Amino acid sequence: VIRSHQVPKDGKGYEYHHNGRCITVFSASNYCGSQGNQGAVLLCAGDTYAQQGPRPSEHMAPAWPQLASVLAAVSFDAPQAERQLAASRAEANIHTPMGAVNSLSVQGPHQAPPWPQQQQQQQKQPQQQQQQQKPSPGLSALQQIEQFAAEQIVRHKRVLFVELASRDPQHHSIMPMAVWQACMAKILPEVPPVWQELARQWELPAMVQYVEFLHRFQIVEQLSSSSSTTHTDVFKAMGQLRIVISDIAAHDLLASADGDFNGSVSLEEFQGFLQAWKIQIPVWQAAAVYEGLVWSLKNQPNVEDILLAVALISRSGETGKNEVDANGINWQDVAKGVGETIMRASGGGSLVGFFRSCDVDRDGFLSPDELLAKLGDMLPRMGKQYTEEQLRTLVQHMDSQGVQNDRVSLIEFLRALGPRSLARELAGALLREVLKPIYFYRMMLEAYFQRFDPGSNNMVTVAQFQQGLQEMNRQLVADGGTELSEYQLQAVVEIASGNQPQVHYRAFLRALRVVDTVKRAGLVSLGQHSLWSFFASK
Repeated sequence: VIRSHQVPKDGKGYEYHHNGRCITVFSASNYCGSQGNQGAVLLCAGDTYAQQGPRPSEHMAPAWPQLASVLAAVSFDAPQAERQLAASRAEANIHTPMGAVNSLSVQGPHQAPPWPQQQQQQQKQPQQQQQQQKPSPGLSALQQIEQFAAEQIVRHKRVLFVELASRDPQHHSIMPMAVWQACMAKILPEVPPVWQELARQWELPAMVQYVEFLHRFQIVEQLSSSSSTTHTDVFKAMGQLRIVISDIAAHDLLASADGDFNGSVSLEEFQGFLQAWKIQIPVWQAAAVYEGLVWSLKNQPNVEDILLAVALISRSGETGKNEVDANGINWQDVAKGVGETIMRASGGGSLVGFFRSCDVDRDGFLSPDELLAKLGDMLPRMGKQYTEEQLRTLVQHMDSQGVQNDRVSLIEFLRALGPRSLARELAGALLREVLKPIYFYRMMLEAYFQRFDPGSNNMVTVAQFQQGLQEMNRQLVADGGTELSEYQLQAVVEIASGNQPQVHYRAFLRALRVVDTVKRAGLVSLGQHSLWSFFASK
């Protein structure tokens, strides 16, 4: 069987499946201008086909401007040798992230790939030998690799997170550059091994905050015709919520999160909690966040769970100043240890309950004296292990988790003492992107929606769009992926439709992009600064 309509996973122009009984051939090289793949055609001729099967011949077509100049210089009526030479020269100037170009026009008839038995033998070549065959990329090639790597990071973000987290047993969300490089190379072997160069391109520090790194690569929907179609960065929005409520009295927070005061927080109460603090997350995207919190907390959340989760959510790890003092004491570690001790000493009680028991004057905050007195009563060993001055440094560390004003709020307390393991679970949940499968199955979805669009109006109803998403879910499962939940599906519909009865499906699907949000923000800032400078000079 010879098939097409799918970019081969390894970036080649063709791919074998089912022990050689099926071949994918993809003729569009550098698909969408960003995939970096080679294109291919299959040659099926006479005795050669009978003996060796179809012979793939790969190519890398130039970009349109360069192709136009080639066609202007050499016509189709020119002799074959002249046309081959022109093609050879054009392809020699093309750099791809997948390596050198093997082309019929450059090298004459392509050597037919082996049948499956020969393929298996070639795949056993030492990895070092295979790597030596990859050319050293130039600047333009590195930029192409960077885009290819960004797409692979988004595609495999969950697996990358699990691998990176496994190298971080203390749950600090930070690791040395060498460990980061090893993880990236292990999980993304299809990306050329230039991680050191990519790290410089991304301006990564010697100690990499890997949650923040993974979060910077996102799939965004670039339609701007309606503000309601904007895809919300929920990680950023939840971080903003933490900042907003970081200096709010405990009783006000508890009341705003648990409207009926029954102790648990329903989806509707969670959505109301976001609205009460003016955090703009659309309804179904907020529902997907709530679902992620339930998954991380492993139960129906109560109000204390929700506040603990909000306090711990972060893209950039822990905060605090002067964590290690002159005596070598790491106050972040001490605070986490205190949190664990409190939960053990209270027989499985909550940190919120401990906070409220410390709040003698019931003002919703803890003064240093209130906190020190309770810690001394409950944890007498601390009074022997640390001086009073050192314990006050611990309280200052808690206060530094939000607004530093010589009092500790509930969110500051929870952020300082909450378990790192939960913080990591929450980060993993919020790194999941509802648009990821839409992006990677966008060609299938567009073809599916065309069935409902015989007049080529590029519009389908919401019900038809949902039907396409269900079909995508079935294919996801068949491909070994994880299907989107009902909340996540509704979030996709919300993003695509802007709460309208119809979806402009083609514009939506073609507006999806994998972007480096850090670089994009830098470019926006640079543009704004240039614009400001221009008008300031007038």
